[in-house]
Amino acid sequence: MLNPQVYLSPDASLKRLEAPYVYQRATDDLLQVSEEAFGFLQDCLCGASAAQADAEFLARCLNEGLLERRPETAYRRQTVAVGDTPSLRYLLVHLTSRCNLSCAHCYCGAAGSQDLSVFGFRRMLEEFEAGGGLRLTLSGGEPLLHPFFWQLNDMLPGYDLRVILCTNGTLLDRRAATRLNVHEVRVSLDGLETGHDAVRGPGSFGRALEGLRMAREVGLPVSVASTVNALNLGDFRRLATLVADLDVWQWTIDVPAQAGRLLDHPELQAPLDEAVAALDYAIPAGTHNDNEGHLCGAHMATVLPDGSVAKCGLLSDVAGGILEDGLHTAWMALPHLGVESLGEPCQSCAFVTTCRGGCRYRAGGLHSGGPDPVQCRRLAAT
Repeated sequence: MLNPQVYLSPDASLKRLEAPYVYQRATDDLLQVSEEAFGFLQDCLCGASAAQADAEFLARCLNEGLLERRPETAYRRQTVAVGDTPSLRYLLVHLTSRCNLSCAHCYCGAAGSQDLSVFGFRRMLEEFEAGGGLRLTLSGGEPLLHPFFWQLNDMLPGYDLRVILCTNGTLLDRRAATRLNVHEVRVSLDGLETGHDAVRGPGSFGRALEGLRMAREVGLPVSVASTVNALNLGDFRRLATLVADLDVWQWTIDVPAQAGRLLDHPELQAPLDEAVAALDYAIPAGTHNDNEGHLCGAHMATVLPDGSVAKCGLLSDVAGGILEDGLHTAWMALPHLGVESLGEPCQSCAFVTTCRGGCRYRAGGLHSGGPDPVQCRRLAAT
C-alpha cells in the first residue's frame, strides 16, 4: 500500500512573489494559491499527510503533477523562493557575443569575443532561483560558442528554473542535443529556405531545420522564432505548415527594431501593414504577469556578455549594474516605469492597460512617451 503522504513534485517549486505560487517547470504553469494552500505545499517539501489538504485542491495538484504520492521518504532539496517587488521572473542571458553567422537583421551588430564568466553565471543562477525566477533563456551571439558552454550546461539541473536555449540551430547535432540540460530548444527560422538564407547565409536554413529535428528526436520540446522582413512576407502560410509538423511549443514572430546590422539593410524593411499581418501566425505561450500597469518588461531583465544587467538587449544602455554587485541589486536599480509615463496618444488609447506601450525601443526609447508603431497598427486591426 502506498504511503498516505504526498510530496511536492521534483518538477515543481514554491515561489513567494507578489502572491504565493507553485510553479511547474516542464509545463511552464504558474498557479496562484491561498496562504493556507501554500502552507500545505511547504509541508509537502518533506512529506505531508493527504488528510491535511482540501480534497479538491489535492486532486487538482495530483492530476497536474504538482504533488505526488511516494512510498519513500526521500525528497529533493527544495526551498521556498522569495522575490522582490516587482519580481524578476524572466531572465534573458546573452552568454557570448561570438557567432558563426552574420545575419543581416541582427540587432546585436558585429560578432565579438566577449563571454559571460563561469563564476558570474553560477552566481546569477543562485540569485535568480532564490529570488523566485521562473524562466531562464540562454542566447548570444550563438550560445553554443561560449568556450565553457558545456560547463555552464552541467550546472543547470541543480536549479529550480525552466531553461530555454535560443540558438540558430546550425551547431546542434545529435551529440550536442543529447547533452543539453534544457526544457526547450528555440531555433530561429526566418522564412523558408530562400528567405532565411538571404538574411542568415547560404545553407543556414537546412542546418537550422536539421538542428530542430535533432532536438525533437532526442525528446526535447522545440519552439521557433521568426522575424518579419521584406524577403519572407510570402513565406508565412507555408512556414506555418512546417511549424505545425514540428509540433512546436511556441512560435514567436516579431517585426525587428531598426538596430544593429539592420540599419545597413533598409531593403529588408517590410511594409508595416503586411508585417503586422504576419504576426497573426504566432503560437503564443503563457506569460505570468502581475504588474499589468507597468511598461513592457515588468518582470524581465537581460544579462549581457560583459556581465551588465540591462532592461533588454535593445535597451542595453539602460543598465542597473553588473552581476558582480548582485543580480538583486541590479534588478532593483533598473527603471520600473508605469503606463502613466506614456504620452499621447497612448494615454487616451482604450488598449493602454493591455498594450503597456508595446516595445519601448521601437517607440523611441524606454523614456519616450511615444507609441510603438507596430503595436498600434496591430491593435487597430482588432
